[in-house]
Amino acid sequence: MIDFRPPAIGDRDAVRNVLERSRHICSDSSFANLFLLRRKYNTLISVDEGFLFRHYDGAGSRRGYTFPLGAGDPAPALAKIEADSQASGRPLEFCLLTNPQKAMLEARYGSRLSFHTSRGDADYVYSARDLADLPGRLFQKKRNHVSRFLRAWGDAEFRPLAASCFADALEIERRWREEKTANDDSWEHDAIIEAFANYGELGLSGAVLYAGGKPAAMTVASEIVTGVWDIHFEKAVGEFAADGAYAAINRLFASMIADNASLINREEDLNHHNLRKAKLSYHPQSILEKSHARLEDR
Repeated sequence: MIDFRPPAIGDRDAVRNVLERSRHICSDSSFANLFLLRRKYNTLISVDEGFLFRHYDGAGSRRGYTFPLGAGDPAPALAKIEADSQASGRPLEFCLLTNPQKAMLEARYGSRLSFHTSRGDADYVYSARDLADLPGRLFQKKRNHVSRFLRAWGDAEFRPLAASCFADALEIERRWREEKTANDDSWEHDAIIEAFANYGELGLSGAVLYAGGKPAAMTVASEIVTGVWDIHFEKAVGEFAADGAYAAINRLFASMIADNASLINREEDLNHHNLRKAKLSYHPQSILEKSHARLEDR
């Protein structure tokens, strides 16, 4: 059987080494996400013979094994997953499959696998330079939003996120939850608390935007692989959000990391109409579809 266990802080280097070799840039493989969301999805991982194995026991499409990540022929790693499924009694099903991974499983299992793809699971990936510069006519509206915020709040201050700002970032998150009274995201609150408790160990970076002397917006991110960043949390509140704080912190943070970033993954829209509209408005370089697959004859 595969030696699965919940992700621990000490696994970061081993996971990052595998990801660097595979150059897998989906947000679900980000070590910070693996660790911070481990309870939400009952995530298990194992790094063995150069491959990262994952198993999820969450709701919806976040259920099953993932395609093994690593360099070289994945066939032996897939055989290990098959053996683990037999020994453990876990169904042989796969989640978070990219289109190339889906094609490899189709070649291995043929019609025995049934697939389901949900657009809500797809990652939106952007040029870091585009988000920092907002160039040309495509981004005119976004530049206008940033300008509106800076006109409305001439005293706005952007600070890289450090321990001295954690309380302010949490205040933004608290206000955001109050404003979204129908949104029960207690898991996210717990994940943000844990992110700040392990900020350096998780390799996190971020920022807080202040306006009118108050915390207005915050963002938290990390590198998935060298040059590819994942935005884990982004919040703006109250009148600041109405005046364009989301556009402002998005641009300012992208500018902060642009010299060390080629791509920014802003994660999924979860089939939320307004979130999808917002993500599309930034003109993603690519949309990484993900599928779920299950072996039907077991």
